[in-house]
Amino acid sequence: MLLRLSLKPPPLLLSLAFHLLFLTSLFHLYFTSPVVHPHVRYASLTGDAAVGRAGQGAAAAAQAAPAKRLVLIVGDGLRADTAFASVPRGLRPAAAAAAASGEEEAAAAWYAMPHLRHRALHTGAWGVAHTRVPTESRPGHVAMIAGMYEDVSAVTTGWQANPMPFDSTLNVSSHAFAFGSPDIVPLFAHDAPERIEVESYAEHEEDFSKDATQLDFWVLSRFEALLARASSNATLSATLSSSGLVFFLHLLGPDTTGHAFRPFSREYVANARVVDDVIAAVERAVSAYWHDDGQTAFLFTADHGMSARGNHGDGEAANTRTPLVAWGAGVRAPRALAEEAAGVQQRFARWEERSGDDYFEGWGELDDVWREDVEQADVTPLMTTLLGLPMPANSEGKLPLDYLAVSQEAKARASLANARGVLEMYRVKHDQRAARMRRFLPFAPLSSSSSLLPGADQVVQIQALIAAQDYPLAMHASRALLELALQGSAYVQTYDWLLLVCLISAAYLGSVAYTIVHLLEHYVLSPTSPSASSSLGTLLGLTTFALLSCKFALDCDPPIYYLYALFPSYFWAVVIDSRHLFHRAFALGRSRYSSDSNASLYLSLSLAARAALALAALQLMVLGYLERIAWTMGLLAIGFLWPALFMSSDMRTEMEGTLLAWGLTCLACAGFAVQGTEKEESVPLLMLSALLFLLIGGVLLCKPSLLASHSAASAHFQHSTLFVLKLQLCTLLLSAAVTRSSALSLAAKRGLPLLNQVLAWLILLLTPLYTYLVGFRASHLGHAQPAAHRLLLLVFAAAPLFLLLSLRDEALFLLAYTAALLLWARLEGALAAERAQQAREQTPHETHEKLSLEHLRVAMTLLFLLHVGFFGTGNVASISSFYLSPVYRLVPIFSPFLMAALLLLKILLPFLLLALVLHLLSLSPISAPPSLRTQGALRSSSSSSTSCTSDAGIMGGLALPDGTSLVLLAGCGADILALSFLYAVRIEGSWLEIGRSITHFVMANMLQVFMLLLAALAHAVLGRGDNRR
Repeated sequence: MLLRLSLKPPPLLLSLAFHLLFLTSLFHLYFTSPVVHPHVRYASLTGDAAVGRAGQGAAAAAQAAPAKRLVLIVGDGLRADTAFASVPRGLRPAAAAAAASGEEEAAAAWYAMPHLRHRALHTGAWGVAHTRVPTESRPGHVAMIAGMYEDVSAVTTGWQANPMPFDSTLNVSSHAFAFGSPDIVPLFAHDAPERIEVESYAEHEEDFSKDATQLDFWVLSRFEALLARASSNATLSATLSSSGLVFFLHLLGPDTTGHAFRPFSREYVANARVVDDVIAAVERAVSAYWHDDGQTAFLFTADHGMSARGNHGDGEAANTRTPLVAWGAGVRAPRALAEEAAGVQQRFARWEERSGDDYFEGWGELDDVWREDVEQADVTPLMTTLLGLPMPANSEGKLPLDYLAVSQEAKARASLANARGVLEMYRVKHDQRAARMRRFLPFAPLSSSSSLLPGADQVVQIQALIAAQDYPLAMHASRALLELALQGSAYVQTYDWLLLVCLISAAYLGSVAYTIVHLLEHYVLSPTSPSASSSLGTLLGLTTFALLSCKFALDCDPPIYYLYALFPSYFWAVVIDSRHLFHRAFALGRSRYSSDSNASLYLSLSLAARAALALAALQLMVLGYLERIAWTMGLLAIGFLWPALFMSSDMRTEMEGTLLAWGLTCLACAGFAVQGTEKEESVPLLMLSALLFLLIGGVLLCKPSLLASHSAASAHFQHSTLFVLKLQLCTLLLSAAVTRSSALSLAAKRGLPLLNQVLAWLILLLTPLYTYLVGFRASHLGHAQPAAHRLLLLVFAAAPLFLLLSLRDEALFLLAYTAALLLWARLEGALAAERAQQAREQTPHETHEKLSLEHLRVAMTLLFLLHVGFFGTGNVASISSFYLSPVYRLVPIFSPFLMAALLLLKILLPFLLLALVLHLLSLSPISAPPSLRTQGALRSSSSSSTSCTSDAGIMGGLALPDGTSLVLLAGCGADILALSFLYAVRIEGSWLEIGRSITHFVMANMLQVFMLLLAALAHAVLGRGDNRR
């Protein structure tokens, strides 16, 4: 007989390996890397002239271009409405407000960027460029300069210093000069350092507490210095006289100012005016050096916008809308909205925009000028066409023809070049896939009737249309070919979708079933002698894996495919081989209905009802990822409906005070969950939060009996606990003072005082250190420090840290959340005690430290409260939904990883408290509820318990062997969430929807690992909560 699979790795390691591996499945299903390396490029103005590697022949191809040189100016983080709309009087810079004399002049429209508006109104073409997620600086610049959207493989290869593995407009140019931030401009110099010259300022100059406009003036001064050097440098002068020249000016000021002061501030508007002044100064310098030769094209845009809270990264509309203005050589003049059909249609569409979105209010005369919106990647073919350069490989931008002032023939040929460049990407992917597969079905719309290359028939037809001078139809056909090429690329990239989604679904469902087997074996059923059941599961698992491996080998599939097949094969092999555990568990459950002849029916109905309620709770959580109101509904349900419908009348009577407090804390948390995420800093609320924590701490100091118990261990450790609590309250008072002083100083633009920064870091680092070294005591006379004491110290250690990193009312949420956790644990402990008493009366021999169906509710509540800890102060879109402003109290200089680490610390603190409470709830022994204490029903059991009984007196317990069982049970729900979100991933529609769908899956997928790590940390911090170590 075949041996059964007996290798069962530790749950944490298996869960970590499984979820990390299957996190990548999302990208193999939907977002495989689009980067390929075609060997053919197509010149922009001919459409059929092939050139070689990037940069080769660029100068020659650019000779007949509309422009000899192009100046790209990027206002990092500049919103489109800030660039185009009139500025309310309250947001105008102080100098502008002071210059306005009289009410009429003060009430007149005032614009932050009048020079740019003048170009849009009288000189060039304009529109809104729509970005994709993530709305960050790197992917934004890659999209506009390289024409491709963020390669998802960059997530694993780095962010700041990640070299560009693809062409860009800069390295297909004859020569390029880039000035700006050290985080951006060096990215584009890796492939062609001999032709791309870069200058950037030092990283420490990016100080959020200082005037960021100096960074923009620095860029201007370097550009002017370059032109000045050319007058005495013959080599530089010759370079500047060549065609195909690109200047890239990166202005970081708006992004830095927006983070520090937010977009709706005078500082942000003032920085936008500085950017406008820099644009005008650059034009003057260009005009002076090249003597108004009319051969320079200018293009201004932004890499991303900015939300009202001063962040970006997600798909919020304010982040994805950026200004785009082009003028100069090769760019058409402005076109008024005529009364023709197209003009009337756009006028009506923009009226609808203004009616439904205040973002487009106040754009003034621009509402009467034709607006041509584009996707961000479309900027790349626009720039290369203006310069007559070959389009970068991997560019998927669509040439916006309406921006060009060239002949119809040139537009048709440029459209063909654009389409052929994208088609070449499909051909490379097609060839790579066909070469490695035994049977490959090509993308039918691009399949040729002969042995020609894919799409060859369409190219020939378009060339014939151009030869026949049917340019409009040729342009239309080129755009259709480009769309087909993009669809073909997506088809090839997702070719294995059906196979992979079946494997991944089987893996997640297998993970749930495997976890249930583990729980049954270790936490539900009593140990028995090894079973002699068949090895059917092992045989089926090995056979399935072998067959899939053969297919993968024949098709030369990636090695990771074997792992995608290995996990479901292993999971289901173990589950099938362990099917006897399900029979035993069902028999055990049926024994509880032994007095009833319909025991199997009742047990089946009970299982179905609990499963239905669990699935309903999971669906509510799914809804909560989209609508925050779902968390409020859930909190109200567990706060009021749960006690009313599922607790006995005796329990409700005896626990009336606890239930009232529980309902009020749930109501408070529900209030935070229903609030919007747009918040302003409030020092009074921060001080109120500190005051409430101080009052609670003061009560504990004045009434130490609240910490005392009948155990000698608790009395011994009480003195040290109260001593550390005094230190923590002093630290909290200092934290409040530092927070107030830093917030006021930063708001007044006086910068961050060095003393405040030092004190803040000392509080951040020393508070957990002295809490651990002084507050956590070793065993004394065989007794361990009560775990409840450690929990208390950790709550008050978190308070000053959370206060430092809070903007408004987050610390109040932490207080309400912590209270809700403690009350939840107390109620669950009381319910466990009531059930234990009833069970002992019926089956006195039964032990009550086993997992039961009742614990399914506890696990679902745990999963729900975990989400509440996150959604109480932010939203799901990304970490950017949490404000950066409080971080400036510790890190005023731009440091993305350190800032992200501080934000993560703030996000993790509520989760840590949840893990600590769960640990105590799981391990504390069952204690009698108030209604039973006088009867002494459980006294015999309690007397044999360890000193952890003191903890049970505070909040009750479930008397489980460890806290892992509940986490694993909740992890089953998390895997079902992950599978639901995997099916809901969007690859079409708005990028807001696509980005959110990705985030949903990533979060849900890692929940089980995250909970297991928190449980391990809680065990390390609290121990077993008694005198056992």
